Amino acid sequence: MRIAGFKLESSAEVKDHFSDIVYFQGCSRHCSYCFNPELIPFDAGYDIKISEIISSLSDFSDVVVLTGGEPLEQEMNCLFNLISHLRQKTTKKVVLETAVITIYDYLIYKLCHKVLLTLKTFDPPKKKHFEIINGGDTIIPCVVIGHPWFDWHGFKKILRRIKKPLYFRHYNGIPKDFTKIYRLAKSYKVQLRKFDRICL
Repeated sequence: MRIAGFKLESSAEVKDHFSDIVYFQGCSRHCSYCFNPELIPFDAGYDIKISEIISSLSDFSDVVVLTGGEPLEQEMNCLFNLISHLRQKTTKKVVLETAVITIYDYLIYKLCHKVLLTLKTFDPPKKKHFEIINGGDTIIPCVVIGHPWFDWHGFKKILRRIKKPLYFRHYNGIPKDFTKIYRLAKSYKVQLRKFDRICL
């Protein structure tokens, strides 16, 4: 697996918990508003074994956050095995931050205690993907608003199908179009909540 590094014993990601964060290297999306642009290139970072990841974790943290980059652009069997080993060999809860929506990844979603699904593209091609977005309490659907390329058509498509609260993140202060975004969500009877930290 290819990672950029770790941040151990963080209180910023999961509410009321200390977390060990694993930053995976590489992402194909190239979002202009990316939190971690240095994690976009696939040729940076370093290779590491699953056993080395587990042995690097802190004894004081009770959560592992898998983020990036894009964790689901790692070799799929490796990511599945990592989460399985974390569940079997530690008592830590596993949180996945991802922007990938495919039916093939649903097995990985189900292995995790919580999934923050950031909808950076709003046009999943199949109805089944909306069932994944609505997939119980494990998955937290979150949109990114306030950037120049906000996809209104795709946002409406999500609002027509979503059956749970939709969280949002915004960049560069309160976006000018926020009132329009909020009114549109309200017209579809979708509760729009600001994302703070993941709650387990």
